[in-house]
Amino acid sequence: REAVDAACRSMTASWVVEQARQNPGSMETCRYFDDFQEAGEATLMPSGVYDLEELKKWGQARGWCPYYLTRQALNHANILV
Repeated sequence: REAVDAACRSMTASWVVEQARQNPGSMETCRYFDDFQEAGEATLMPSGVYDLEELKKWGQARGWCPYYLTRQALNHANILV
């Protein structure tokens, strides 16, 4: 798990994303995170009850990073169980 977390951070760090924007192809970024950044943060989820698997499926259907989608959903949740 730690290796996956480290790999994720190495592709989503703000300085990596900025360098990739300035010089395309110079840095490896995560397309799921990039797609989420472009559309996901501005999109509201439909009201409802979601568990982690449903959040994962909802994000995957849009090509978005399930980790960052879940973090975004937590910011807007009314109840956490």
